[in-house]
Amino acid sequence: MGQPTLGAAASEQVSNRLMKAFVRLFHAVYLRRYFQLRPGGEDEYRRWLPVVAVARLSENIPELEGWLVKQVRKGL
Repeated sequence: MGQPTLGAAASEQVSNRLMKAFVRLFHAVYLRRYFQLRPGGEDEYRRWLPVVAVARLSENIPELEGWLVKQVRKGL
């Protein structure tokens, strides 16, 4: 599995470096286990990420906007 993508977004909202590292680690472990339990789920996750990112842009969360736009562009 590649770099967990949503963990990066979650850590963008955290300013403390230690918490940021914890959020990324937690998310990486969570996704690894999730995809172990759901083989093939990573492809589905990657396909839906741009769609979900577009929907989240309408929530006007300034801390996530740059990351969300990047995910949408990757999906084009």
